[in-house]
Amino acid sequence: MIEAVEIINFQPHENTVLEFAPGVNVIKGQSRSGKSSIIRSLEWLFFNRPRGEGFKSHFAQKQDPVSVSSEFNDGQWIVRTKDRAINGYLSEDHTLKAFKTDVPQEITDISRIDRVNFQKQGDPYFLIGETPGQAGKKLNEFIGLTIIDKVRDAINHNIRVWNTKLNITEESLEKTNKDLLNYDHLKPAEKLVNQIDKSNRSLAERSMEIEVLEEITEGLLACQSDLDEAKSKLKIETDFTLITTQFLNSKDFNLK
Repeated sequence: MIEAVEIINFQPHENTVLEFAPGVNVIKGQSRSGKSSIIRSLEWLFFNRPRGEGFKSHFAQKQDPVSVSSEFNDGQWIVRTKDRAINGYLSEDHTLKAFKTDVPQEITDISRIDRVNFQKQGDPYFLIGETPGQAGKKLNEFIGLTIIDKVRDAINHNIRVWNTKLNITEESLEKTNKDLLNYDHLKPAEKLVNQIDKSNRSLAERSMEIEVLEEITEGLLACQSDLDEAKSKLKIETDFTLITTQFLNSKDFNLK
C-alpha cells in the first residue's frame, strides 16, 4: 500500500506531500485545484506516462527538476525524476534510466502497481462495462486460472508442431520407399559381384599355386642341367679309364 506521496513541480503542484491513512482515503478540493493532477503524477511515476515535459509546472524554472516519489508500507520507496541531467528512477537499491516508454522491472517489482489500480474520472466502471467474456478473462487473470489456458495453448501448439513433423516424416518415408524401388536390380547385381569376388579370390589362389610350381620347375630344371653335366663328366671319365686300360695292356707299352 502507498503510505505517502511527494509531488514537485508537476502541473499545479510545486511541492505537495500527501500522507495516507490505512484503508480508504478521500481527497477533496475545488475544481482545478490539482486533484486529477495527483492521479496523473502517480501514472507518471508508475507507468512513465505522459511523455515529454508538458506536465512541468509553469512556475518552475528550466533547471528545476520534476519529481514524484512514493513510499510504501513495507518501507521501500521509489522516485521518478526528470531534469537536464537526470531522467530516470531511484530506489533504495537502484539508480535506473528511463528508457523509451518502459518502466524498469526493478521499479515495477517494488510498487506492484498495475493499470487496474487506477480509475480516473470518465473511465468506464471496472468490469461493469466489459463483455462477459472479457470480464471472465480478467477474473481468471486475478485468481491465476489463465495458467490453464496457457498450458492448454502450449500443449495444442506442441501437438500441431509434432503433427506437422510427423506428416513431413511420413512423406519423406514414402518418397524413400519409392526411391528404393529404383534399386531392386541391385540385389541380382550384388550376387554377381559376390560371384566375381569369389572367382577373383580363387584366381588369386591359383596364381599363387602357379608361382610356387614355376619356382619348383625352375629348381628341377637347374637340377636336370647339373645332372646332365655330371653324366657328361662321368662318361668322359669312363672312356678315359677304358682307353688307359687298353693302353696299359698293349704290347707296345710292355716293350717300353
